[in-house]
Amino acid sequence: MAVNRDKVLAELREKLENRNMDPSVQAVLDQVADAQQANCHRVLFDCCHLTLSPESVIDLPKGLINIYADYFFLECCSNPTTIDGITECGTLVNACTAQEVKAIGNINYVTSFNAPTFYNNGAADCNRTMNHTFSCASTLCVNHTLCYTTPDTVDPCPEFCNGNVLAFAYISDVDYCNPSKAVVTISVIFILPECENDIPVNN
Repeated sequence: MAVNRDKVLAELREKLENRNMDPSVQAVLDQVADAQQANCHRVLFDCCHLTLSPESVIDLPKGLINIYADYFFLECCSNPTTIDGITECGTLVNACTAQEVKAIGNINYVTSFNAPTFYNNGAADCNRTMNHTFSCASTLCVNHTLCYTTPDTVDPCPEFCNGNVLAFAYISDVDYCNPSKAVVTISVIFILPECENDIPVNN
């Protein structure tokens, strides 16, 4: 059966121009909003870019895509500091002694997704549909205050390995340059674990 490549390209372009937020992505963004309300320091954002040819790609995923991260180079440290005190009469500047807990280092990650394409080495008169994997790798540098804890808290640092960091990725934008080139932006979100005896402060 012959494939109308012009029709496929037109349909893809229309999908790219009218992308709606997928429910799975919206659920993650709602989770991020909740985490930011509780403690805005725990959420990290990044993105990476992938260039592909819309002429050879039939469709792109709308929901969450695969992400694999390496947290080995992410460390935690705590240092004494002073923070503002919140009272009924207002905020007292530098009124309290606390431990500032920071995440430092970097997170290496790779995202990937499968998509139907015409990358087929000429099979079926160049019209065979074949699924291929596209990936985008990057590094997020981290020097981030996670929280503040009481001075007597022993080892307030959370554990970054063993599934304690949540990672999400999704295609957030497609810049349709021309029929032979599109730049895909993949948004990445990390939610770091909570600290022990976290002190609420004004952000």
